[in-house]
Amino acid sequence: MKKYLLALVATLGFAGSAAAWDLGGGLSIDSSMEAAYNIDTASTTLTMESGMTVPLLWMSANINADFDLTSFGSSSSADLYQGLDIGVDYVVADNLMLEMDTGIDTNGDRENIVVSMTLSW
Repeated sequence: MKKYLLALVATLGFAGSAAAWDLGGGLSIDSSMEAAYNIDTASTTLTMESGMTVPLLWMSANINADFDLTSFGSSSSADLYQGLDIGVDYVVADNLMLEMDTGIDTNGDRENIVVSMTLSW
């Protein structure tokens, strides 16, 4: 467990800031990749999101396409495209953001609604 926590702290320490392509008028196109390891189920994921962010009053709304990069180029039956994520972000402070996200999977079913807070430095 100590090794996992040390790896997490090291990853957070070396993580760089994300960048977006600004289209003007507050619109931006952005992409992100995430690698994760689930300790309880011993599974690894590598996902990518690409989408658009639109200003909405004092918040911003976003829609992102999800891709499972572990299925890319493999012989597994998993789909590369995993559905859409839809969310609203509210910036509480310069480095603190409150988020509410949901999505639509490839079967047209709504995904879980997730409320989260992101601290960045």
